[in-house]
Amino acid sequence: MNDLYIIKKSQTGTGKTELHILLGARNYQEFLLQTGTRLDETDDTWDFAAAPHIERRDADENGTIVSRQIVHDNADVVGIKKSNTGNGTTELWFVSAAAKYKQLSFIFATALEMTDNNWSFAMGLNLDFYIIKKGSLANPTGSGNTELHILSAVSEYQEFFHYITPIEMTNEDFVFLLSINLDLFIIKKRNTGTLRTEVHILSHDSNYAEFTFQQGTALGMTDENWDFVLDSNNDLYAIFKGSEAVPTGSGKTEIHVLSADSNYMDYSNHIVTPLEMTDNRFKFMMSQDIVSTTEIWIPPTIMWP
Repeated sequence: MNDLYIIKKSQTGTGKTELHILLGARNYQEFLLQTGTRLDETDDTWDFAAAPHIERRDADENGTIVSRQIVHDNADVVGIKKSNTGNGTTELWFVSAAAKYKQLSFIFATALEMTDNNWSFAMGLNLDFYIIKKGSLANPTGSGNTELHILSAVSEYQEFFHYITPIEMTNEDFVFLLSINLDLFIIKKRNTGTLRTEVHILSHDSNYAEFTFQQGTALGMTDENWDFVLDSNNDLYAIFKGSEAVPTGSGKTEIHVLSADSNYMDYSNHIVTPLEMTDNRFKFMMSQDIVSTTEIWIPPTIMWP
């Protein structure tokens, strides 16, 4: 099980945006780290992603691994500043794991316009930046469907790949997650045809034009009190944050793991974490370990004060 990264954006004890890491190896009962970061407290104009741990492996003609190199040793936290930016574009702020999250390693002013809650974000292999434009009646997408725009890392987030998905415009009922093999998981929380929380998977191999899976899960319909992350084996972690109106049974933030092997129809684990019930000030992210046999671009290591 991978580690769970929890960002607390505001009303923190340190006066900074905080990072809390729950250890997967301890069944999410112990914290690896709890710290204020380089970022001041943040709000709805910020989102967050976790950069992957990347290992490069080279093999000979027989497939035998002949060398290993850690390319990106720790999961940097990437702050996504969506609006009110100095450059007038969406910005990426890399908060350095090597500096224990107390320094910025780089800030990129991307080619993407300033954004809002009609957009979702993920960080993929090669540190490419995946951007989902959900659209709305007030601010529709150009195609009338949900769109995927990928900013390439090698261009320092200046060049796009564009895809129109087969999904109509979406809203806050949808969560978008990226798997290790770059398939796009769409979690529909409510107003579903199955009356369950649903999983829809758009394949990377089809350029996000075809579904490989669409099904209701063992979990009933969910709402803003639930968040979702993917483990590296594609198990779906349903995080019940709770609220005063709809508390969790334990009074803590809970994790309910829907197994990929069961097509999300069975639970493999139910976990009561040491976190109190959480709300929209918290962002949940899963750390990812990536093994690559190709060249990987990483940002320059320049520590900002």
